Order: sequence, then structure tokens, then C-alpha cells
Amino acid sequence: MVSAKGGSMDLTKGQSFNLTKGGQPPQAMFVGLGWTPQRGRQNMDLDASLFMLDANGMMPSQQHLIYFNNLISPDPSQSIRHLGDNLTGDGEGDDEQIIINLHQIPSNVDSLLVVINIYDALSRGQNFGQIEEAFVRLVNMQTQQEVCFFDLDEDFSSATSMQMAKIYRSGGSWQIQALGLPVAGGLQELINIYL
Repeated sequence: MVSAKGGSMDLTKGQSFNLTKGGQPPQAMFVGLGWTPQRGRQNMDLDASLFMLDANGMMPSQQHLIYFNNLISPDPSQSIRHLGDNLTGDGEGDDEQIIINLHQIPSNVDSLLVVINIYDALSRGQNFGQIEEAFVRLVNMQTQQEVCFFDLDEDFSSATSMQMAKIYRSGGSWQIQALGLPVAGGLQELINIYL
């Protein structure tokens, strides 16, 4: 399902909403990724990543990709932190989280692209359709309210990588756009696009 809940409104693919709507903007959010491999399938490793993009829609450097091999953003305030790689999807709730301190994002970063991929999916013959209860959510850390929720095992069954959402600056505030765009290949293909 390419719908996302934005407070009391539902977003569909391509729609946006202002994170300040209805009150104060969140100071911090987190991206949560959770999944359970289908029974009999092993080594299903999903990864959450975040691309810090400039006004031209490009990463200033590879250090602006926050993922399992680069857990902290390069800015002095370390505005974005990946809390570590989960290789199996074991456990309830979020298996991976990325903390985003919106009020500390450097001014040269115009948008944040939330990406999910299956590690080494092509060589293992894996896709999102082989995973149960896979989801991505964005949560306001102050209120613990889900801002967006994506179900990965419905519309994205043949995909191996997804551009899920974009958080971007607009008129002095932050907005979020539901993307739900599959990408052929893996994380390296996305790096090639944005670097």
C-alpha cells in the first residue's frame, strides 16, 4: 500500500504535507524499519538508509549517506544517527532506526531521502514479496505519533530497493512527501544516482 498517514490525513504516492500543520514542528523524528522473513527463508537483511541531499538533489559527499557502514552524519552536530544494522529481522517492532534531529540539519542540506533495500538481494534472488510484515514508519519523537506508515509487502513484492519518502525544506518549515518508488538494483544504484 503506497499510503501514508499524515496526522489525521492519508497521503497517497506523490502527495505531501507540512510537518508543522496543527502545531509545533517536530524537533526530532525517527525512521523505523521492521520485517519478518517468510518461514523457510534465511538471511533476509533489510537496510534503512538516509540520503542527505543539497539544493541540486545530490549528496555533497558519500559521507552524506547514513547507513549501516556510516552511522553518523558528517555535520558537527551529528544531526542524523543510524542506531545499527539488524541482519535478521528478529524481534518485534522496529528492527532498525535512524534518528533525525530536524532542527540541527545543516542549511546546505535541502532534503532527506528515506531508502529501504534488501542487502545483496540480486545475488540471493530475494525481493520484498518474500518478507512478512515489512514496514517503514516515520515517527515524531516528542509525541511518539506515527507521521507516515508504509507496508512493504503489498505493492512492492518484486522490488529490492525503494525510495520511500522525502523530507524537504519548504518556506521555512519541513514537509514530507510519500514516494513509494521502486529502484532496479540495490544501494549502489541509488548512490550512483545521487552522488
